[in-house]
Amino acid sequence: MIYTISQPPILGGLIGSIGKALKRSKHIYNIQDFNPEQAESIGFMKNRFLFAAARWLDTLNCRYADHIITVGQDMKETLIGRLRRETNHYSVINNWTNEQDIIPLPKDHPGVAALIRRHGWEGKFIVMYSGNLGLYYDLENLIAITPAFRHCKDLLFVFIGDGAVKKRMVDYVQKNGMEEQVRFLPFLPKEELKHSLNAADLHLVVNQKGIKGVSVPSKIYGVMAAGKPILGVLEQGSEAERLIHESGCGVVVEPQDYEAVKRRLGELYRTDRDRLRLLGLQGRSYLEKHLRRDISLEKYRNLLLSLQK
Repeated sequence: MIYTISQPPILGGLIGSIGKALKRSKHIYNIQDFNPEQAESIGFMKNRFLFAAARWLDTLNCRYADHIITVGQDMKETLIGRLRRETNHYSVINNWTNEQDIIPLPKDHPGVAALIRRHGWEGKFIVMYSGNLGLYYDLENLIAITPAFRHCKDLLFVFIGDGAVKKRMVDYVQKNGMEEQVRFLPFLPKEELKHSLNAADLHLVVNQKGIKGVSVPSKIYGVMAAGKPILGVLEQGSEAERLIHESGCGVVVEPQDYEAVKRRLGELYRTDRDRLRLLGLQGRSYLEKHLRRDISLEKYRNLLLSLQK
């Protein structure tokens, strides 16, 4: 049996198709992101011929695979749209985080408190984005909401990670004199993740418009594991929006509606802190019921056993 994922884009599936033909084996194709749709959504791929050729090739990989795994319900619709017919040779299996390692911790927990002191975040209401500062999240435009909170002296935006748009974000902050309220850190060591996620009062989970059905921001699983409330900038019907809505762990606005982002962020900032904390814990409760690592692993196990028959 051959198992491949959709990385590198297109080639991941093609390797599986070739391997299936050469080895006369079954192929399971795990699609973490749909490409070239993801590249097209941010205008990275503008050559229509190249886009059509890449999509045709990866659709061929999908048709030839014995089973396809997507990581979101919305991605199932993209798959059916590609194949132009209903199909029963697919499964939706969520990604996961280590929910036994990342657990809700108070700000006075020794590890969390040490991280807050180290970076000078004491007494701050921390709005955090933790993850890739890349092309698929519209962060280079979302950063422009920060001056609207200049008067909220205890509100601190923290962006943890690196990526293609980080320099533009840093330049904007410096140009607008927001260095005291907007901080940037590189990716932290993995063992610090459970502390950094719990240092926040509110997390941003965002995607660019056009990403619905194409990709799922995996950072949402860590935030829900930490029991933190979420401000989602996500398309209605996307997988991450569905998780926030069903768990009740936050609020969601549409991508590129920057006035709505500012309005909802202001509302959450003014929300009673105990109520906000309970909002986040609803996400942890939902994760424990539906998104635990062992649940997804059991789905993989059952799938592999069924395909061996």
